[in-house]
Amino acid sequence: MRQLYIFILVILFGNFGFAQITYVQIELVNPQMGEPIFMGNAVPVSTSTDDGLNAIFSLHETSFYESLYPSSSNGFYNNSYSLYAKIRCNSCDESELISDLLEYNTVVAYAGLETDNFLINGLYIHLVDDTIGIPTGVSSNGIIETNDTLLNQLFLDYNVVTFELNDSNWGGNTYNLKCRCDSSILKAELDNYVSLISTATPVDYGMLLSTEDSIQFEAKIYPQPFKDKVNIDINQPIKSLVLFDVLGKQVYKSSSIIGFENFSSTLKSGVYLLKILTSEGESITKKLIKS
Repeated sequence: MRQLYIFILVILFGNFGFAQITYVQIELVNPQMGEPIFMGNAVPVSTSTDDGLNAIFSLHETSFYESLYPSSSNGFYNNSYSLYAKIRCNSCDESELISDLLEYNTVVAYAGLETDNFLINGLYIHLVDDTIGIPTGVSSNGIIETNDTLLNQLFLDYNVVTFELNDSNWGGNTYNLKCRCDSSILKAELDNYVSLISTATPVDYGMLLSTEDSIQFEAKIYPQPFKDKVNIDINQPIKSLVLFDVLGKQVYKSSSIIGFENFSSTLKSGVYLLKILTSEGESITKKLIKS
């Protein structure tokens, strides 16, 4: 009976406790026009450096506005300033808020509803071959062009405006992609283009958080068990990923999620333990099963 009460409370809390709170992400044209204004101790308020943006916030009674810091800089930053921010929408009409933000296109480059802790219009793309699918220029309407015809059509269909080599040590075949689209839909298309695209991964981000709005560390690892390659979704920037076998021997260590995902395809069948350490010092250990 006690377990039943707990279950009912969880359902009620899930249905009503969070139902009225959603987040909208925006990409700014220039991060110095519309960046968040902070109070002491980096506590965010619903105010920006742009009066027009503030008027939209006031109209929709938003209560939170905070910069996002993607884990890779090129393509997602401008002169060391992040191009991204998120807005908390309490009991407002998200579609109307997004529409007003998109109309304010001198300041807002893109806006959309956040459904997970990733950029709404960013992806990490790993090419199978470092000579096919590489960028060759930009069209007259600002769409990235490559040396692959099918990829060019996808980029045109989804308004891809950035496709740059990743600035980390993930390897020369990894690119940062930014579109004027819902990147989860584009990801589904790219996942089907297996002859050219090895992986298409959402872009994670970090935040400067007040104690009121802190995000609990979460890590999703799927599928379980996995046959080929495991996928990892983490809602905080990571410091390291360390893999151990069942005897406690270290098998692999990396600071790259994509690097580990690619490495997982080389593992032998068996049970492993993956320890994930975030940049904030939090850690979690997950069991992996390679079938």
